[in-house]
Amino acid sequence: MKEQIKKVGVQVLSRPPFSTALRARAMRNNPTTILCYHTLRPSSETLDAWTVLGLDDFHEQITFLRHQYDIVSLTDAMARHGEPGRPRVVLTFDDGEWGNYTHLFPVIEAQKIPVTIYVATRQIETGTAYWFDRVMNTLQGVQPTQIKLDIGEWPITSAT
Repeated sequence: MKEQIKKVGVQVLSRPPFSTALRARAMRNNPTTILCYHTLRPSSETLDAWTVLGLDDFHEQITFLRHQYDIVSLTDAMARHGEPGRPRVVLTFDDGEWGNYTHLFPVIEAQKIPVTIYVATRQIETGTAYWFDRVMNTLQGVQPTQIKLDIGEWPITSAT
């Protein structure tokens, strides 16, 4: 019963006139939306990780964002806080993954999109993958394996 009520609530709130009123309220005072990405990959790759977005999907998101927002740098968003105008969105990329260099840079250069990239230097210094990347890589493998994390060890077996 509780799930049905939630489902009906989402359906009601996601359609006009409620969605229109909720969007208007959320957009009052000219807020800035910050979207946090991790890395991009070619859409033809089948990597299934929550931190990786296919290039085709990213291009679709950029097209949508250009219609709805001004895509601005983090510095520009802070300088324009509270100013009237179109809603603003900032694109950030966490961890400084290699895909940012190989896939993101060509897109932002071609489309003139400002982004902020945060680089996690420990991965560069140690040459080891992030713990969540090690888990995702293991889960996508076909052989049972064990990975060691600083918080302990668990055997992880992939479904075949």
